[in-house]
Amino acid sequence: MKKKDLLEKISSKVGCTTKIAQNVLSEFQYVLLEELKKSNTVPVLGIGQLKIVKRSPRQGVNPSTKEKIEIPAREVPKLAPSKKLKELVAGEISDIYDSFEY
Repeated sequence: MKKKDLLEKISSKVGCTTKIAQNVLSEFQYVLLEELKKSNTVPVLGIGQLKIVKRSPRQGVNPSTKEKIEIPAREVPKLAPSKKLKELVAGEISDIYDSFEY
C-alpha cells in the first residue's frame, strides 16, 4: 500500500478530504516521534508499543573484505506488538473492528 492509497482509504472511512487526512497523519507521525524521543516509549493504540531499545556492541564481518569489525552499541526503535495484533496476524480474530479498542 502506498501513502496515497492509505490517505484515500482513511479519508473515505472518516468522511474528510485527503488533505485533512494527510494533515492528521503528518501530525500523528510528528507527535509520535517527538514523544518517542522524549520518553523512549509510545503506545500505538491497537497496534502495540513503540520503544527505543539499546543494542549491545557486537562483532561483525565486512562482507567485501571479510575483515572482522566491531559494531558499537546503539539505540534502535522496536515495535512490541499488542496481543490483539498478534491474534489478528495468527488468524484467531476475524473482525478487526470488534477486536480493537481505541
